[in-house]
Amino acid sequence: MATELSGLTVKTKAYRTLRRTVDSGRVIDLLFGGLYTALSEIVDHPGADPGTTLVIYTDTLLLDQPSFNARGTSIVARNVIVRDAQDGPRIVRDGDALTLLIGGTTEGPLRLATGARSDDGYPVPTSPEPRVVSVEVAGGHVKATTSATAEDIADMVARPAALNAFKASLTASTFLLGNEDPDDAATARSMLSWITRCVAIAGAKIPAGLRGEFTDLYQQAAALLMTLNVPPGTTYVPVLASDFYKERITGLIDAVKWHEDALHTLATAAEIDDAVTKLSTGLAETALTEQKPVKQRHDQVDEDLVRLGKEITSLRYELLAQHDTVATRFALLRKAIADKQIRDWLDACLSMGINAVKSGVTAAAAVEDPGKAQEAAEGFARLAEQAYSAIKEVSQEIPDDGGLIGHARTLIRTQEQIVAACQSGARLREQPTAATDLPRELGTIAVDPDLAWSNFLTAAEHKVADLRDSGAPGPEVNAYLAALRILGAYGKAVSAKLIRYAARLADAAALSSQITAAATVHDRWAKLARDTGEQGERRAALRGLLAMRADTIRRSLYATWTDYRSAYRYLFFAAPPTIGVDMTATELKTRFAEVADWVARVSGLGANRVTLPSKGTVELAFPIVGAKDTTVPDSDVAYLVPPSGRSGSGLLFTISPNDPRLQGQLPDSGQLPVWVLEAKVRVEGATPNSRGNIIASLATSGCTATSPGRTRPTSAGSCRPL
Repeated sequence: MATELSGLTVKTKAYRTLRRTVDSGRVIDLLFGGLYTALSEIVDHPGADPGTTLVIYTDTLLLDQPSFNARGTSIVARNVIVRDAQDGPRIVRDGDALTLLIGGTTEGPLRLATGARSDDGYPVPTSPEPRVVSVEVAGGHVKATTSATAEDIADMVARPAALNAFKASLTASTFLLGNEDPDDAATARSMLSWITRCVAIAGAKIPAGLRGEFTDLYQQAAALLMTLNVPPGTTYVPVLASDFYKERITGLIDAVKWHEDALHTLATAAEIDDAVTKLSTGLAETALTEQKPVKQRHDQVDEDLVRLGKEITSLRYELLAQHDTVATRFALLRKAIADKQIRDWLDACLSMGINAVKSGVTAAAAVEDPGKAQEAAEGFARLAEQAYSAIKEVSQEIPDDGGLIGHARTLIRTQEQIVAACQSGARLREQPTAATDLPRELGTIAVDPDLAWSNFLTAAEHKVADLRDSGAPGPEVNAYLAALRILGAYGKAVSAKLIRYAARLADAAALSSQITAAATVHDRWAKLARDTGEQGERRAALRGLLAMRADTIRRSLYATWTDYRSAYRYLFFAAPPTIGVDMTATELKTRFAEVADWVARVSGLGANRVTLPSKGTVELAFPIVGAKDTTVPDSDVAYLVPPSGRSGSGLLFTISPNDPRLQGQLPDSGQLPVWVLEAKVRVEGATPNSRGNIIASLATSGCTATSPGRTRPTSAGSCRPL
């Protein structure tokens, strides 16, 4: 990991708890809650006693001592760093009892043994799937049982200090994601997954007084986890509302300022009850101030979802139409192959695999339509299973030196992940609660769909081209490969849209959760003040609530800034000055004043031009391949579509940002929108009509835009006469 968690403890100090109970000069109870700690920081101090009860709630624990030095030990941690694991197990004694909820270990396994034993000890089970390990030591033996019931998980995590430790992890993950480092992103994903799984399992078993806080925690963590599905370089540019940045954003910044002051008041108050009374009224008033801009942004995200939905629908129809073309060309190719084994192999890897992916696109696009979602999902699952079975069967009969079998599986699996991500986003948008049913699993996309499609297409082209050696006629091979390339381009485009759609659903869920949290914060404040235990525990719980509200608003401000960043990059091919999620209210106000000024200026300008790296003309040549051609060039081609009915001939071709001919010609390797001010198309070998003219039209897939500086797209597939 690029960023050490120990360095983030200061940024999450509002959630940190360290409480010692002393009796007759002896420390009899130790409790720690926070993002990170070393065991030596807790137990290695004057007054520590082997009879101490030790309780630790943390994301990461550094186990840097040979013993817990406690009679009773309870640990909840996503990760335990087992320092000097090679030196042997941690020593426990007869009568010791440990209750452990650990997600995993690094630097070695966690093992327990009594001093009398010489073996490697008992290896403590760990798993990303939360489960409680209860350990008892008796007669020189370590005995353990495991449990994953909601009651046992809730008994471990449904505590104010554990809640604050989870909140610290959520805040730390936000900092890690802001670094745009792959290792930090992986750590953040692990932290967020641990939070959502623990809370989802505990669910309704969480006490009523804490349930609202845990629900808010889950929904914020789940929404942030879903945004990690967007591959690097994929940018969605929403429409920016000038009045929101100029007027509404100040309400959120004022709310951050109030919470900063409230945390200071709570920390310095001599009597906790006085602070509760003093802050109660201001908390309710600040929540009302916060809700207005959040509701406006929620409306904007809803509008984005409508626009994305229309674009996905358009692309899906084009993909389905192209799939029909591919299916027709495949049938002709298959008919020309005499070897049944090869036909079956092609059926499994190409026909059935692509059918499953096509069905998956429909299932993902239907997640918000209750009348279609279940049927579409079941249909996709059925086709995917059939494809997997067929691929497995043919892989046992014919070797797959080119890797097509593996890439076909990966492509289907990636589509399954996209469907799961869309389903998770739609489920989160329904705002489940801990009292009802929080999803335990959230769809995560482990493979970039663009890469999955590219690998599949490359392997398919090599395999299909080799069929000529098996007697397959060149024209059928050429026609199929050209159609498959175009289908792949549609597949990449619609996959990117669906991933952005799932992430935007998560954005909407986070905003809905923020609105709900703001509306209910006064009641939750009163419940925590009334229902939590002694004064220290109550102060920690209330401090955690205030810090969580402040961090949630900061995350909302950061998400708002990322929309602005996308628009800035869209127009100027460069990143704007950044903001930090740890900025104070004063710093945020200064930075967002610059943002508001920029948005206002851009809204009033008709054109924002940039200079591309290359000032010359980029020329791209595509060999035309017809149904009767016997060879297909290695480069991209233009596929000649025969006339049909009243439609004349057509040429289908794809321009990819990864085309070697565009290297050095496009900013950021083509990962940003490019305004084409002038395009000339020349077709060699076309025959003019009797008047010496050639009548043609040009259409683009996806969305086009009318002019530089405008963000509203025209309808997809629009045709303009040449």
